[in-house]
Amino acid sequence: MKKGIKITLIIIGVIVGIILLDTIQALVFNNNPIIGTQTKCRSKEGIFVTTYHCENGKNITKLKDSTCSTETVCEEADISKMEHIISVKSNDKIIDANTGSFCYMNTSGGSCIDKIDFQDFTYDVMKSYYNNKLFVENLDGTIKSIELFDYSSKKFIDTKVEFTNEYIVTPSISGPFIVKVNATYQGNNIEYYFMINISKTNGDEINLKITLKENSLSSVGLTMIVENTSDRDLEYGNPYSIEKYENGYWKSAPTINDLYFTMPAFGLKKGELKELNINWKYGYGNLKGKYRIVKDFSYKENDDYVSFNKYLEFEIKWLENSWFYERSKY
Repeated sequence: MKKGIKITLIIIGVIVGIILLDTIQALVFNNNPIIGTQTKCRSKEGIFVTTYHCENGKNITKLKDSTCSTETVCEEADISKMEHIISVKSNDKIIDANTGSFCYMNTSGGSCIDKIDFQDFTYDVMKSYYNNKLFVENLDGTIKSIELFDYSSKKFIDTKVEFTNEYIVTPSISGPFIVKVNATYQGNNIEYYFMINISKTNGDEINLKITLKENSLSSVGLTMIVENTSDRDLEYGNPYSIEKYENGYWKSAPTINDLYFTMPAFGLKKGELKELNINWKYGYGNLKGKYRIVKDFSYKENDDYVSFNKYLEFEIKWLENSWFYERSKY
């Protein structure tokens, strides 16, 4: 081979090697390609790659794609603008905790404000009790800390919450709270929120019998019979909620209107039996499927009230404009 051809091939090989090294360093470290030209659209064009310059100061390097724009690439990579969802499970119930539901964009379109500072958010409620484990699924990243906020005042509660990346241990403090899960994902901070109502006990030790009154079930209501067979006097109020059974877990049933309850307290003495009529048409509409009523009860222990939940399961099926219930369980 002639000397001139050899020199030409060597030069070509060196150039190709330099281009490949430049491409690799740009992709691996999100650097600008050294060999390239700066465009007017906040990007630098290399031979095989394009580096996009985001407003937050970060660079993102991708193989050339004529369909990509700087705004699209930066928005896709901006974790703070993505709605991530995790699942939180306790025993037989599961809820979603996400970033979007508790994130409020101000009118100027600027930064994202934690919605725990506002009242206008919707939520799903996890009911739990002292030292109960809440299992976390579909987590993006790693949990770094857990914060607890009082639901009414939105103030931070200075209490230790034990956790791993797989579960959160319910703290020994009663009441409704907002849980903030601080995590990291791809080098970014991301927060998840969910609401929890913590009780001292799950009520398993309280002998309270709840049954469905015969022929009382319809698509819009039922009558439940509660019999206090425990050794304590109990109390209850008007509030209740409905959960639907889906994919092996109970989830809060969707409402069609906000639920409002008057708040008197009713007594249920030892050995006493009462019938409670529940009509859910305004809040939940006509139901079809497998559901359960969640009803809160409480008793006095020393100077404090200890609350717990009891459940009544039922199933409604529609047949040619009529309904019937297949079974009930208590």
